[in-house]
Amino acid sequence: MNSSFIPRLPLPVDRACSSSLVKPSLEIPGWRLISRLGGGTLTDVFAATTAGMPKSEPAAYAIKTLSENAAQNPDALIALHNEALAGRQVKCPHVIPILGANLREPPHYLVMPLLRGVSLEALLQTKIRLSLPAMLWIARQVAEAIDAIQIAGWVHGDVKPSNILVSPSGHVTLIDLGFARRTLSASQPEDPHEQPFLGTLCYCAPELMISRLRGDVRSDLYSLAVVLYEMLAGTMPFESHDPGEIVRRHREELPLDVRILAPHIPAKIARLINIMLSKDPLRRVQTAAEMIQRLTALEIETFSQRSLVPIER
Repeated sequence: MNSSFIPRLPLPVDRACSSSLVKPSLEIPGWRLISRLGGGTLTDVFAATTAGMPKSEPAAYAIKTLSENAAQNPDALIALHNEALAGRQVKCPHVIPILGANLREPPHYLVMPLLRGVSLEALLQTKIRLSLPAMLWIARQVAEAIDAIQIAGWVHGDVKPSNILVSPSGHVTLIDLGFARRTLSASQPEDPHEQPFLGTLCYCAPELMISRLRGDVRSDLYSLAVVLYEMLAGTMPFESHDPGEIVRRHREELPLDVRILAPHIPAKIARLINIMLSKDPLRRVQTAAEMIQRLTALEIETFSQRSLVPIER
């Protein structure tokens, strides 16, 4: 697909250039942390170079560490360990690789390549709407990432726009494997009461709101369907400021048909989204490979619709 399908956004929103100006106080042997890129309640992510490189050398790596508040949190360390393991086992150009890690003693950290681009979340916040085939292209690349993660025996667990990085050429990388977990087998039972809820409610499949262990690749595909719905309609299928209401709506309500909000969407795409947002995982597309096939076919059918259309959000 032509790279002109993806708008080149202003440099300040480029992930590789949007670092905080605050100099990191954390010191990691062998590395020079340049600035903070972001993070969450449990982790911080820094742009970095190897120690000894000239200060004029641009950052080439991203280092994820446990935040100060989570440094002694055993669950946070387990999550970092899972991310390291999954990132090394999954081999896919659409999944962020883990280049190195230190999990034996503080400071614990992961090393990843510093990728250039913007998150899909940032892209959706602009007044530019991607063409229909470009949206399908992005969704298909995420499905390829989910497929590779499934093949390696993992579930991503947090597919959402802020974890989808889009490069200037349109290449998509699924990042942040912090909520990744192994796919369960009959020979590896676990106590669901020992598994806390992890994920982002607005993108979370209904079965995960009952038990995290009920989730599998179809849960990741449900989240991808929410992302695709948001790209197409400019809004998520279920929104509320009340977390309990979000849970209820995902579990009980049918989403508004995407064609009501975006009448130009072909019926085939709307049907696929409806299937993928089924409450019952058995009614969804069952594998990421099948999802890739369906999205590829829709890309081909809509290939002539290639313009970028500005919209008000």
